[in-house]
Amino acid sequence: MSVYDKADLYVVNTCSVTARADKKAREAVRAIKKESPAAKIAVIGCLAQLDGERVKSWGVDWVIGQDDKANIAHIICGADAKQDIWSLGINDFSIHRAFVKVQDGCDNRCSFCKIPHIRGASQSRPLEDIVAEVRRLSEKYREIVLCAVNLALYGRDLKNSEDIYLLVDAALKIKTMSRLRLSSLETIFVGERILEFLNHPKFCSHLHIPFQSGDDDVLTAMNKRERAQGYLDFVAQARRIDPDVAISADFIVGFPAEGEKEFKNTLNFLREVNPMRTHIFTFSPRENTPLSGVKIKDKALIKKRFDLLQAAAQVCADNYAKRFIGRSLSMVTEEKKNGFSCGYTENYLRVKVKKDLPPGSLVSVTIDKVVKGDIYAV
Repeated sequence: MSVYDKADLYVVNTCSVTARADKKAREAVRAIKKESPAAKIAVIGCLAQLDGERVKSWGVDWVIGQDDKANIAHIICGADAKQDIWSLGINDFSIHRAFVKVQDGCDNRCSFCKIPHIRGASQSRPLEDIVAEVRRLSEKYREIVLCAVNLALYGRDLKNSEDIYLLVDAALKIKTMSRLRLSSLETIFVGERILEFLNHPKFCSHLHIPFQSGDDDVLTAMNKRERAQGYLDFVAQARRIDPDVAISADFIVGFPAEGEKEFKNTLNFLREVNPMRTHIFTFSPRENTPLSGVKIKDKALIKKRFDLLQAAAQVCADNYAKRFIGRSLSMVTEEKKNGFSCGYTENYLRVKVKKDLPPGSLVSVTIDKVVKGDIYAV
């Protein structure tokens, strides 16, 4: 059975942060061509923006870069129009949580990241527009997620002294809001003031932080302004306010400046942070970055380090989840799978419940057990 439903037109929205993301986009196009050879294909997004000629060579019908993504319908229909990235509203989300994009681009120049080259400087959506969309979506969806390329930079390019703190405060005041979650936060730009919201009943007790490394020399080589102790201080302050706060994290393994000492520092840092969920990426040199020409030499060593970090991260995740056995949490039901209703709690635990619960509902569940990384509730 195909992973794709039969259609006349397919839109492949691409990421290009990692080499693996590029590969997945190519594989998606190949799979579509195999399953539906007569279908039209539009490839849009960052990879289309960065390397449109390569994407054209895949034999697709439209290559639409990030700058023109808001005009996709007009381009495909052959009509003239020019809309900005904030002009499109979304009414339906298949996963039963609503995502509202509030910022695009990035002013940072991390040495491993090509996002500033693709997306340009930080640009923020007007606060009143965001609040209006959040208000509209909160009437239908029990959880709203504020997301961005760099959420902590929100408002810095606006003239009205708006920032992420004021945006969150305005969103939480919406009467129909059930709960609000933030996407990734760069701690040095957002400041500890944001942690005040951990006391708010509508604010999800969850912070995702892209640490990338726990070693200061590697962070310097990454051109990141954060330092390991600053990260630890931010996490410690969050836990003083809410001891149960969930910390999820990103790490890069195999960065060129990472030797054995630096890796051990990162491993110890991960254990100290004790994140409840961890995304680990292997370093891949990207175009238009200072590290674009770097050769990956010892892939076996990088794989070993990846596995060590992953094993430590799984221990942290299991320990965090087990703390909640016997405790009640609220879950937004996203899907029904293999006889279970599945969804996320306010502290971002992915939970399975042996009940027939309507997707999109906000229900109280009690954590029952944790088995091989799976979390079951009743």
